[in-house]
Amino acid sequence: MLLLLLLTALLLPTLLLAAPSSGPSCAPTAYTICTYTIDATPPDQHVHFTFTSTYTSLPASIVDPAVHGSVCDAASTADGNFPNEIPCTTGRASVEVDLRGRVGSGRYQVLHFWKCEGKNWMSSTPVDIDAASGGKTFQPENVRQMPCGAPTCP
Repeated sequence: MLLLLLLTALLLPTLLLAAPSSGPSCAPTAYTICTYTIDATPPDQHVHFTFTSTYTSLPASIVDPAVHGSVCDAASTADGNFPNEIPCTTGRASVEVDLRGRVGSGRYQVLHFWKCEGKNWMSSTPVDIDAASGGKTFQPENVRQMPCGAPTCP
């Protein structure tokens, strides 16, 4: 047991240094939701906002349609149901926004996808927005490189 602890203590720093990092140049530094409007009154519920991702610098190796803004908009259906997912103009391959509570709670889960240096990346960030604020700037969370899985990999 003592030998295992000693080996762990000696090898762990080496393994951590050898592990791939999220690379600050590949990770967004901030997200902004602006022009946020919501009408939570049934039966005509409606949510509208623009999502934008920001990087410290934007080299050509980053492919992210959300840097130019992605308009997200959802409304209740004719029978009064509101979708759990709010579609955005850049499509699900770039931004996906899900409700984390009832319509009007301002609680969302933002899934963001982009490419950097030819690799797929994603983040999954919970965000709460006050309806009166008009929007919010927040930090990306759970940023990670996505493993390549057939048949989508080149």
